[in-house]
Amino acid sequence: KLASTLRSDLRSALGARDRDRARVIRGLLAEMENAAAVPTDDRRSVGTKGLYSGEAPRRAVSDGDMRRLVSRESDELDRALELVGDGPRSRRMREDRLIVAGYLTLS
Repeated sequence: KLASTLRSDLRSALGARDRDRARVIRGLLAEMENAAAVPTDDRRSVGTKGLYSGEAPRRAVSDGDMRRLVSRESDELDRALELVGDGPRSRRMREDRLIVAGYLTLS
């Protein structure tokens, strides 16, 4: 599953002190968490009382959903690179794009 691969790769990147890879993977995992959020008008009505009373339920994010999220992130980086052109920011974006592209090829 892509999400578990990302979590494992994040642990490896952190252990290797690879900040750039860890930053990109964290971003992808954050997108997954956002996709799992269930819209609600009143979070107070979801729980009962106590520490987690404002927590909203989460929906399952399928592997297909996750792949679409990664693909969308890749497309956004491509569009941003077109706008930025060459320069210091583009180098970092290209590196990020390579990291994201690696997850597009996983089956």
